[in-house]
Amino acid sequence: MLKGLLQSLLRLFFHLLYHQFAWTYDWVAAIVSIGRWNDWVMATLPFIVGPRVLEIGYGPGHLQVAMRRNGLLPYGVDASWQMSQFACLRLSECCFEPMIVNGDAQIIPISYNSFN
Repeated sequence: MLKGLLQSLLRLFFHLLYHQFAWTYDWVAAIVSIGRWNDWVMATLPFIVGPRVLEIGYGPGHLQVAMRRNGLLPYGVDASWQMSQFACLRLSECCFEPMIVNGDAQIIPISYNSFN
């Protein structure tokens, strides 16, 4: 019973963090990773094959910006409207046109080989 309660509380916490409290996401990520969160995210760059990339769950858009700066053409889908707003703002501030959508990645109609 305690395990089920803990799972429910964690599920609620992460839902709120990614939606209503998305404005705290970068702060929380920095705290729980002891300041290494963005380093961990950026560590994926050498493994991304492009140029056309689909990022599922782009969050606040840090990797979207990094991919653009590295000559890739990333598109993204994220279920959180709040994260979409942050990512759009971040991309626009860096003079990149946001090529992201708010939606459910499990139901997006993408044809095979649309992305590298």
